[in-house]
Amino acid sequence: MELHRCCEVVLLTVHTRFFVATILLSLALFSTVGHSQETVFEFDIKRQDLATALLDFSYQSNVQVLIPGVLVEGLLAPTIKGRYRPEQALALLLQRSGLEFSFTNERTVTIRLAQPKPNIRKRYRRGLERVTHEQMLVIAEAQREMMRDVTISMSSINGEDLESRGVTKADELQQFVPGLTVESPQSSDTQLSIRAVGIGSDDVSTRSGVAVFVDDVYIARQSAANMALYELDRVEVLRGPQSTLYAHNATGGALIYRSRKPSPDFEVRYATDVGNHGLFNNLFTINGEVQEKLSARLAFASLMRDPIMSNAQPGEPDGNNIDSQAGRMMLQYEPDANSRWLLSLDGEETTQDAVLFSIGPKSSYRFAPGLPLVPASQPERTADVDSADQELLQARGFMVRGEVSSERHQAIYILGRRSHDLSGKYDLDQTALQLVSEIFDETSEFNSLEARWMSPDAELSSQATRSISWMAGMHLSQEQTQVSKRFDAPGLAAGTNVWQQQLEDLSYAFYGQLEYQLSADLQLISGLRYVVDDRDFALRAETTAAGVANPYIQENFTFQRRRDWRRITPRLALHYQYSKETAFYTSISQAYKPGGFSDMASRRDLAAHEFNHERVTSVEAGLRSNVFANRMKFNLALFSSEFRDMQIVDYDNVGKTLVHNAEVVDVNGFELEVQARPLVALKISMGLSFVDSEFKQFQFRPPGLLIDKAGDSLPRIPDTNFTFSAAYLFSDLKHGAWSLRADASYRDDAVDINNDIALSDYRSYNLWLDYLPHHGKWQLAAWIRNLRDKTNFQATAAGGISASNEALARKLEPPRMYGMSLRYYW
Repeated sequence: MELHRCCEVVLLTVHTRFFVATILLSLALFSTVGHSQETVFEFDIKRQDLATALLDFSYQSNVQVLIPGVLVEGLLAPTIKGRYRPEQALALLLQRSGLEFSFTNERTVTIRLAQPKPNIRKRYRRGLERVTHEQMLVIAEAQREMMRDVTISMSSINGEDLESRGVTKADELQQFVPGLTVESPQSSDTQLSIRAVGIGSDDVSTRSGVAVFVDDVYIARQSAANMALYELDRVEVLRGPQSTLYAHNATGGALIYRSRKPSPDFEVRYATDVGNHGLFNNLFTINGEVQEKLSARLAFASLMRDPIMSNAQPGEPDGNNIDSQAGRMMLQYEPDANSRWLLSLDGEETTQDAVLFSIGPKSSYRFAPGLPLVPASQPERTADVDSADQELLQARGFMVRGEVSSERHQAIYILGRRSHDLSGKYDLDQTALQLVSEIFDETSEFNSLEARWMSPDAELSSQATRSISWMAGMHLSQEQTQVSKRFDAPGLAAGTNVWQQQLEDLSYAFYGQLEYQLSADLQLISGLRYVVDDRDFALRAETTAAGVANPYIQENFTFQRRRDWRRITPRLALHYQYSKETAFYTSISQAYKPGGFSDMASRRDLAAHEFNHERVTSVEAGLRSNVFANRMKFNLALFSSEFRDMQIVDYDNVGKTLVHNAEVVDVNGFELEVQARPLVALKISMGLSFVDSEFKQFQFRPPGLLIDKAGDSLPRIPDTNFTFSAAYLFSDLKHGAWSLRADASYRDDAVDINNDIALSDYRSYNLWLDYLPHHGKWQLAAWIRNLRDKTNFQATAAGGISASNEALARKLEPPRMYGMSLRYYW
């Protein structure tokens, strides 16, 4: 335990002034690093033109290929079928072509002329003189798991794509993943939703319906979900209810971060982003073999940006800046070919000088009855508040993962721990007067142990058992969370009000999945998860202004309640491989998340306002296809979900959290993702999601009212989400490769539970120009984000009333940002 604490302290105190010393120490550690074999992949590349063969190689190996297009004009590649290391497969593809290759890093390979012949030199000149699609840079990526074999709707973005787009926080992912919505009014309340499901609150007993995992370790609290993103292998977004493996509270879906793992190959990398508004991001990574069979990867990140909201109040801080310092250390030990052990330690410290909101856009705002009207912010990125103060988040993680395989089975063991501390002060009335403010403190620890056993690799199993594959597992977790909410409300004659909440949650689950090959093309998948959630909830409420007129706490009281929930969530799916390129699937699944308690003014109200557990049954059908010789692939998913007792988060007019159960809710829609390469030099990606949600039965009771919401849509959820990206890739013989990419993202507006506009429509356009020389030692990019300087909502503040449904306290996304990025490889 002492060693663990020491590591946490070291990781959390990594700041820019220590970077030079860290780099020198790391270089000394890896000064004797050698090289070893790459991962082996299953290749199936038919005899075809070399350009298409290299595309297939990239899809199947997850390695990017950089090459001037004129080099491969008119060349053929041989058939490659079997298990090879990437360099072995490339050597076979390029044999007798007069070309050679070199790996510039573990994910990128550059191909160039080995010994130029006169006729090839002439072809260079002809190609460089004309501007056609034959002047090209071949670049592609793929996942190690074939996406068409997954019987759920799923998006996956590799880490290099995230870096090239400047994605450093979870709330930026929604620009590139259709159907994912992320709101972050403050760090304590990061709200994720998939397929209109997931939004939670900062209340201690509520959970998001979108489960977040870091290397398969669950993130229990929304407060720690909007973490710094760096050194990721990929991000996976699983849409729809999860019934077996990633089913911890996942009634809407799951978001999974997968870190880059250590490898024996020596690599040192430095990346920096410099832009307006004081943007200055730095990333340093070193990876390699420490000694035989033991590899390490160290990564340190510093993310900085000046405030983008100014405070007109003298002496009060400007806000919404970024100051994140993070580090991760991973050790991987491979004693033999059948076992692998991974140790990971990470830490992060993020501060904001203040969390500020913009008022408007068209009318004045009033937080609560009797408080002053606040006019719309002029200029827009200006606040005038007296009590907003620093927000501080400190997060830590520890993980040990073991993978063992034999002729009888494969096993994975995961021991994980995540913890964090969060504190912040927020001005709720949005005025320069001391009327209503909130001080928030949260401490959380989450420990988990998971074991999975799976059928052996097909090469190790007997022919008789290859038609059946299976997985079984168990998951045990323990959470301890304390939350303190203090509302100082002299403007409401309500004095000081403090809720001190504590939650102890013990959860255990057993799950299994069986896949049976009914025929050569048809596969049946069945799964089951049995889960028990045991919750012990305690609350102490204290006020200096007791009485029925106090909207926060009417009496001093304590409350304690212990509840447990036991559920079985099954799943059944069929997968039909129509052809090598096309597959269909259909599935029916169930999921659930436990209930809890809301902040209430009295012991009686609290006891009466326990909200029930949420459960869902979902039917899904999908199509995955690769067509036109792998030049186009598309994924289509149709879904229909029925929720019972869906947990709907609301806030009363003084900012208290309320959770209601909507008896019956229907959510229907579709997702479509298309990736096309009409020219080898041109890559186009498009994503579209549409959600139609409706309350079938839902009545709730604000003070003195009974409201029937049947027929209304779910709050805070846009119906339509669209993403588009186009990249043209070209190169020349003498210098290197250029890439011009444009991204666009659109979401329509969303209403709150009162059918007022909560989030106006969202539009964002981004441009990147990247340059990579043929030697691949460095990469330079110039970029513009939010090209049209559109004002986009990131989130709205809780509570508030106004004369217009377009008068909100809004947290704004950054304005137009521009700058340059440099990646350097040793």
